[in-house]
Amino acid sequence: PPPPSPPPSPPPSSPPPSSPPSPPSPPSPPPQPPSPPRHPPPDPSPPPPFAPPSPPPAPPKPPPPSVCTYDNPEEHCLISLSWNEISAGVFELSADRPTDFLQIYGLDASKVSAATGDASAFTGTSAAGGNHFTMTHSDDGASWSAGTPLVTYTDATVMNASTLLASINYELLNEVPLTLFLNGGDAYHLSSYAIPSPPPLPSSPPASPLSSSPPPPPPSPPPPSPPPPSPP
Repeated sequence: PPPPSPPPSPPPSSPPPSSPPSPPSPPSPPPQPPSPPRHPPPDPSPPPPFAPPSPPPAPPKPPPPSVCTYDNPEEHCLISLSWNEISAGVFELSADRPTDFLQIYGLDASKVSAATGDASAFTGTSAAGGNHFTMTHSDDGASWSAGTPLVTYTDATVMNASTLLASINYELLNEVPLTLFLNGGDAYHLSSYAIPSPPPLPSSPPASPLSSSPPPPPPSPPPPSPPPPSPP
């Protein structure tokens, strides 16, 4: 028999369809500038580097003013008197401190009168002899303010006020001023007061010579007697 025919050759394969070209890539963006470094926000109330110093202690309170007495020359206890000539031979006395009581000695008390209506005034016998003029405020607890005319002196023979100031007696009798100005029970100090100086303190007795020098040393004992000579 005839040989078998070879199998038919397959048809040539067609090339695969080519894919469409891809679109071009978009251009890359330009490089961005570097961002600044980020710092934490500042603390609005940073802690102090050290503890604040303690406030200084309050200064000590000044001591209360001393009680005014006629012999206390401190500033708040001083009082000054002044005469003002109202007319010829008529003078008014005032003080630079509030006053509710006064006693004046040395002037002719018959020529002194109260210059204010709210006063009880009288003339009395002084223990130093003669008369003094005394005046107190008629309202309990009230006083005349500084500069208020207190008393009036009427004497046509007086030419100036300095004569009246010199005529007031500022001496003390039994340690009490003969001329006195008070307010609330406290006495003012007049710079013209004749206050005697306190007596000096007694000096300490001299030290005894025996107590200041050491006692003498005891006498030294006599030297020992020499030994008797030895026999030959």
